[in-house]
Amino acid sequence: MSISRQSILFVSGLDKSVNETQLYLLFKEYQISYIKIAKDHTSRRSFGYAFVGFKSHCKAEDAMIKLNFSRIANKSIRITWYNRDENNLRNRVEYNIFVKRISKTVTPKEFYDYFSKFGNIVSSKLVEDESGESLGYGFIQFDNENSAIIAINQTNLVNFKGKSLYVAKFIKNKPKKNPQFNTVYVRNIPKVIKN
Repeated sequence: MSISRQSILFVSGLDKSVNETQLYLLFKEYQISYIKIAKDHTSRRSFGYAFVGFKSHCKAEDAMIKLNFSRIANKSIRITWYNRDENNLRNRVEYNIFVKRISKTVTPKEFYDYFSKFGNIVSSKLVEDESGESLGYGFIQFDNENSAIIAINQTNLVNFKGKSLYVAKFIKNKPKKNPQFNTVYVRNIPKVIKN
């Protein structure tokens, strides 16, 4: 049975200790066809995300709606549609916003719900530490630039759950330069060096 891309969900925010059995227990009632946690080929350590295939698009959609922001191993997971296309919305930086000064009491679902009134959200991430505690900042990606602009204009410096938010366009970090090395040739080093 071939599975369309639309029947595959991308699950991110996983604690590195989460295994396929734990994900199976979470998704089993939705007629899944496979679960694949992405792992380093050498160390076999999890990258913190997985792919879950479903037998039907409806079941995948139902699972995404009901299980998004569930907690596994003290971390909130994020569930979105999997899309490998080069024109994927994830590549559109101008659709992204950065939010900081978020109250530590705000849950990932509350964060998502607060910004969903400005447009269709493709991805929402409230950043957590290793123990699942909020770090007070996050990212929202809309499906168009206009929604991102409206969200910035209507939420920057606005009080949300007791804190004045800072909301701005997401700026992608410049790639780090590769380290540059210089070779030094040293002659006449004594065989025994005394300190």
